[in-house]
Amino acid sequence: MLSFGQSHNDEIAAIWTKAALKKWLGEEKSAGDVFDFVLKRHREYFLETPDLNTWVSYVMMLDKGDPYKTMFMVLQKRFDTATLDRMLDNPETIARMRVLAQKLQKELRLSQSL
Repeated sequence: MLSFGQSHNDEIAAIWTKAALKKWLGEEKSAGDVFDFVLKRHREYFLETPDLNTWVSYVMMLDKGDPYKTMFMVLQKRFDTATLDRMLDNPETIARMRVLAQKLQKELRLSQSL
C-alpha cells in the first residue's frame, strides 16, 4: 500500500480510531461516555490534545442534527461556566480549533441568555 504524507503509525492510528468509532456507535455510547473515555484525563486542557478529534468525530456521527449543542451539553456537565469561557477564549485554542471554539462559544452565550 502506498502512503503519501502519513507515517505508518498515523495509518494504524486512523484504522484503530475508525474501529473505535464504529464500536461505540454500535454500543450506543453517549457523547459523554466517549468524552470520559477519550478526554477526561486531560481535564480543562482537552482542547489542546489530538484526542479531541476522536471525540468530535464521534459526536458528529452520533448527532447529525446539532452536534455542537451536544458537545456543549457534555462540557457543561463537566466544567463550570467560568472554566468553559476561559478555555474557549484561550488564544492557542482559538488558533488551532477556531471553528469548534467559536461554535462552542456560541452555545455558551446561548446558555447564559436563558
